Amino acid sequence: MRLIGIGLAVALAIGVSAPNVAMAAKPKAPVAGAIDPAMHKKGQDDVPALLLKAGVSCTMADARMIGNEADKKTKAVIKAYYEVACQNAMGLVLVTDAATPDKIGVFPCLEANKPAADGKPSQLACILPGNADQMPYVQALAQKGGMACPVTKVRYIGANASNSFMEVACADGAGYILAASVPPDAAKPVKMNTCLAYEPGGNLFCELTDRASQLGVADKLLNGANGCTVTDRRYVLSATDGSTYFEVACANKKGYVIQETQAGAAGKIVDCVEATMIPGGCTLTDTVAAKTEKASFYSTLAVKAGFKCNVSQYGILPSSGATEVVELQCSDRQDGAIMISDRNGSKIYNCALSLAEGYRCTFTKIETAYPGLTALLKNFPAKSYNCNVDKVGATLRSETDRFVEVSCGAGEGTLVINFKAGSPTPTAILGCGEIKGCILPKTGV
Repeated sequence: MRLIGIGLAVALAIGVSAPNVAMAAKPKAPVAGAIDPAMHKKGQDDVPALLLKAGVSCTMADARMIGNEADKKTKAVIKAYYEVACQNAMGLVLVTDAATPDKIGVFPCLEANKPAADGKPSQLACILPGNADQMPYVQALAQKGGMACPVTKVRYIGANASNSFMEVACADGAGYILAASVPPDAAKPVKMNTCLAYEPGGNLFCELTDRASQLGVADKLLNGANGCTVTDRRYVLSATDGSTYFEVACANKKGYVIQETQAGAAGKIVDCVEATMIPGGCTLTDTVAAKTEKASFYSTLAVKAGFKCNVSQYGILPSSGATEVVELQCSDRQDGAIMISDRNGSKIYNCALSLAEGYRCTFTKIETAYPGLTALLKNFPAKSYNCNVDKVGATLRSETDRFVEVSCGAGEGTLVINFKAGSPTPTAILGCGEIKGCILPKTGV
């Protein structure tokens, strides 16, 4: 992103003059009598029309003419400079240019107040009493950007064709790059990005806040959860919903990804072995060893649930409450499974029955579940069904029941396996005539 200058630096280099009025350096604070009455009146007379021409959303509260630049030979005015204080909006400097009479330059006081390149006070600084404190307007911009950030410092960076950029520092030590309209207007879209997303030395970077201190927010968010004493931390990414993600490494060799919500509160805490949302994964911890340990843990749970599986790969699936849903791939068998665990234990759903629970296997093909379905039907307690399953059709669910339609082979008809919500054990075997929703071509056995 290329930032462009606004022309004020050029104006300062040339010097600004006003008829019979010497340009004074900006006082440290507005002083009674510092504003020439004639220049004050001139500004109040000229500015309303200039604001209208510029199309700026500013209801003038006060204005003054700062000065003008004249041609040395003809004495004709080339440029004129005005300061305007707006009602409930950021103060502005307006610039007219004889070369482009239909275009009015509009710049925030935050930029006009910046010292010149030689460190001397700006000759175009805003000194109207109504512009003495710009911080409330910066605060309004930050709030529009969605950040609960009491702003303590601000640094105007610059602007391009569509955005004004400034750095803001917050009372809690956080820092942001704020992108607003040109000129900055809290009634228009504002975006806030954490300073951690910008490396020092770039076009956009932060200098009002300390990077190490900002990373310390990760420790506060984790707050000792999961027995983690933080030994290292890094910024990972910022999401479109305004969340910020950090990775932390712990003294116990564990690692976590922590979400900070847009409001600054702690959000999700994800074990690094499950942090698939991060490109490249965690980098501060040995996730290979952690994943191996977790795979062994899931192997043990699966065996306890009656599914002998040496877990070679696993995937954590979305779930609610205290329930964990994991897809398992096994090194010692072809078929995989979905394991649903809670405080009462674990239940195994083969990759066909899991469809009725809303979970689809991705590590193994559904066909690997067909032999298990065939055995299930053959060994059904109430009646043995001689059905060699070769296809799965409809998967239906009600509040209390789940249904999986299966084909028993060419010309052999179809059956529907019925089981209750929360249990993978079939309770009934039905014909398609007993329910609505079958999709396979043959019905009935």
